[in-house]
Amino acid sequence: MPALWPRRQVLAAATAALGGLALGPWARPAHAQPTHNALVFPRDLGSHNDFDIEWWYLTGYLNVPNSDTPLGVQVTFFRKRIASAAALTHQRAAKHLVFAHAAIAVPPAMTGYSGQLRHSQRTARWNGADTPPAGAGAGAGAGAGAGADASVGASVGVSEGRSLGAAAYPRAWASARTMDVGIVNAEGAWRMRALDAETFEAQVHSRAMPSDQLPTTTAPYNAQDFALKLSATATQAPILQGTQGLSQKGPNPRESSWYTTHAQLALNATVTLDGQRHALTGRGWLDHEWSHGFMPSGANGWDWVGFNFDDGSALTAFQLRGAQSTVIWAGGSWRDASGRTHSFSPSDVQFVAQTSWQSPRTGTSYPVQWQLRTPQGLFGIRPVMPDQELDSRQSTGTVYWEGLC
Repeated sequence: MPALWPRRQVLAAATAALGGLALGPWARPAHAQPTHNALVFPRDLGSHNDFDIEWWYLTGYLNVPNSDTPLGVQVTFFRKRIASAAALTHQRAAKHLVFAHAAIAVPPAMTGYSGQLRHSQRTARWNGADTPPAGAGAGAGAGAGAGADASVGASVGVSEGRSLGAAAYPRAWASARTMDVGIVNAEGAWRMRALDAETFEAQVHSRAMPSDQLPTTTAPYNAQDFALKLSATATQAPILQGTQGLSQKGPNPRESSWYTTHAQLALNATVTLDGQRHALTGRGWLDHEWSHGFMPSGANGWDWVGFNFDDGSALTAFQLRGAQSTVIWAGGSWRDASGRTHSFSPSDVQFVAQTSWQSPRTGTSYPVQWQLRTPQGLFGIRPVMPDQELDSRQSTGTVYWEGLC
């Protein structure tokens, strides 16, 4: 059986009847991609600061003892370049925004839980500097909570935010030499980094909100208390999506992004829920994508899925939707167990929504059960639990569904 992690981002305007929120600061017309040399790793795991939009998506499943249903995990960092600030020279100039999302989908069959999504988010400004200011390492360690890491690499830039005592928070950094991106605040550091070209790690943590700060809602609000430390080891070479990593996302070739995938990652994790630590193993998927705003004109929805198959093969499929769910573009790839990769054309991919779920918190309706047709066959997609909605209005400005199926 394949293990898969569908990503569904609703990109409609904030006032739309569908209830989806705009994709924050990067819903913008597409631009031609600047010339980019052949991709080289681990360099191209790092930040591409001349591009407007970039993200690192680490997702996967972890096997739960005495349960047939795995636990889902997600750690994502986003970088958004602020073009109007590019020429500023002040050390604290905010040339980029860095956002982070983290989620744990606790399956219904896990002992002591009835099935719930725990998620949290962070945001900070970043000056884009190649080296950290004095004291950045010490600042990262101050007030660190579970999973905090005080070290900051030599190629990292740090930007300071509001002051809390002797330290300034929040702070963000990103390396241009390899994957090392993070945000630190008074509770400690969230971080994703490459230890070498084949070994990655991520760590995040969140404390439960006081009861008087919980959102007003007619449905139970999931507690945010969790910590996650992931170690991911590559078992295969990266997949260069599209044409040598340049992935077309619309009818016009300008509507493209640079897109690489590390599928079939071997995961070792420590998951802390309500003070209880669980050592778990599983499989993961790392997507890294950067562009100048590749969304084609009229697009307001994006569906994505990644499959890790038991024989070592991997499948990626996506579609971009317009009004009334019309398909503007579709694509993806198939890498077989021997390592050969085939890219999909738009006509190769067809998503057929079968069942929807409506969020009791936001009222948004999401398709959560699909049939997917590809040249490799017909696949059924069904979530381990329907409620895997991430409300990230405090960071990227979106509400979207992303989860384990």
